[in-house]
Amino acid sequence: MHEHIKHNLALWNAWTPLHINSKFYDVEAFRRGQTSLREIELSELTPKPGQSLLHLQCHFGLDSLSWARMGARVTAVDLSDVAIDAARNLARETGLDARFICCDLHQLPAQLNERFEIVFCSYGVLNWHPDIDAWADVVARMLQPGGVFYMVEIHPLARSIGDNGELLQYGYFHEPQAEIELLNGSYAAPDADVQCTSHEWAHGQGEIISALAKRGLRIEFVHEFPFVPYDCLPGLEEREAGRFYYAGTPHDAPLTISIRARAAGSGVQ
Repeated sequence: MHEHIKHNLALWNAWTPLHINSKFYDVEAFRRGQTSLREIELSELTPKPGQSLLHLQCHFGLDSLSWARMGARVTAVDLSDVAIDAARNLARETGLDARFICCDLHQLPAQLNERFEIVFCSYGVLNWHPDIDAWADVVARMLQPGGVFYMVEIHPLARSIGDNGELLQYGYFHEPQAEIELLNGSYAAPDADVQCTSHEWAHGQGEIISALAKRGLRIEFVHEFPFVPYDCLPGLEEREAGRFYYAGTPHDAPLTISIRARAAGSGVQ
């Protein structure tokens, strides 16, 4: 196991219990039947009942189970064994049917000899990958011919916002060396008495799109939004319910990006 994976695995194992009990994730609302999915992905991705959906980096499975609640046949993957155990427990509690696999994403094709109609990932996942081309290899490998890849993610520019709320305090363009940081608490539980070391990497918009295109995926759209659905970055203000905008510039900054792409071939509508 690479050193960065060891540190990030320890981080997510420590964060998961905090997140399950946090207001940020609001698991109780999910148990009562609410979805954890947000307006952007709900408007841009609508799995048909019975379609197979692979959720990459699923954390403890709220979004995975939300898709299952809508009728998708869900398989979900995460590095954290603590998160996967929590996801399985939540599935049992709610009676929702989803398969959860604990696995380093890059080892997934060797462990799961299947392809899916939809591959999905969302919010805060790409920065944990040192090599975006290797990530795109997995995406392409897991798609059926004609299958759809959909991601909604914190915009690469928004990820550059520093603790002081200013843009470009972190790098926008990819560097091979990791951004290593000692973190107190987490984005969902900032006051928690937990310290973890994160290893992260920046990936620009062009780098992400090119990595998918080089693997034969046809880009159907790239959408940018001036808000995020979470209060998850410094310097944000909630101007509309569930929409947090950057307050540090006279004009709106792009804070969320969504990409939909399709594998070559036919068979998935």
